[in-house]
Amino acid sequence: IKIGNQNPGIIRSMDINRLKSGLSRADLAICISKKTAQHLAQLIPDLPVEIVPNSVDVEARDPRINPRRRPELDSDSTHLLVVGSEDPRKAIEFVLDVIGELDPKVRQNIILHKVGAESNSNEESRLREKAEQLRIRLKWHGKVDEEKLVALEQHVDALLFPSAAEGFGLPVVEAMASGCPVLVNDLGAQNEHPPASCILPAFDISSWKNAIMKINNERISQSSDRRSPREDLILAASVYSDRHVSNLHSQAYSKALELKK
Repeated sequence: IKIGNQNPGIIRSMDINRLKSGLSRADLAICISKKTAQHLAQLIPDLPVEIVPNSVDVEARDPRINPRRRPELDSDSTHLLVVGSEDPRKAIEFVLDVIGELDPKVRQNIILHKVGAESNSNEESRLREKAEQLRIRLKWHGKVDEEKLVALEQHVDALLFPSAAEGFGLPVVEAMASGCPVLVNDLGAQNEHPPASCILPAFDISSWKNAIMKINNERISQSSDRRSPREDLILAASVYSDRHVSNLHSQAYSKALELKK
C-alpha cells in the first residue's frame, strides 16, 4: 500500500516547504503519538518534542455510565465493525480478504459493518462488489452521527482496524472507551493504544483469521446477545480523557516557555 503522495505537484511541494520552514522556527513540537514524533525526528532531529495524544470523552462513551440502546443488529450473528474511508491506507480490502478465507459456515455468521464518509465512489463500488463475490454480509452505513457510532461500538463484537499508517488511530481509542474489543495491525500509531492481546502481526491473514474465529466462537458461546463491556479496554482508554490530556498540554506549554528563556 502506497502511503502519501509520492510525486507531489508544484502547489503541494510549496505547501510542504512552508510547513518545513515553519517547523524549523519552532521551539517545541507537540506530537499526537510516538510514531508522529519519530517521523518528525527524522525531518528535524534537533527539535524538542512532547507527545500529547488526542483526547476522547471517555465518560460519554463508557457503557457502564452511558449505555446506548442496541441498534438493529441480528441477534444470531457476529457483528464486526470497520471505521474509515475507502482510502487504500485504511486496508478495508484486507478485512474482506481475511473474512473471505474463513470457513463458509463461519463467514455466513458474520456481518461486517462499514462506517465512514465515502472518499471515492469507485472504490466503494469495487469493495461492495468484492464483498458480494466473496459472499460476505456487508452492511454499508456510510457517514453516521456520533450517537449511532457509539451505539455500534457498545454493541458490536469487535472493531477491526488494519490501517497501514495512522498519525494517531482515533477509532481504536473511541472503541476501547466504549468497551468494544479491538483488533489492530502492529503498525504505528494504532498499536500504541490497546493491550498486546489486541495487536496482530501486520497483514498476517492467518493471525487475523484466528482472531476473528475466536471472536465468533465467543459470540456463539454467549447465553445472551449482549456482549459484556471490556473493562480492561475502558481502563486503557482512560489515559486519553480530556482531563488527563489537558494536563499533558499544560506541561508541554510550560516546557516550551522554559526553552524560550
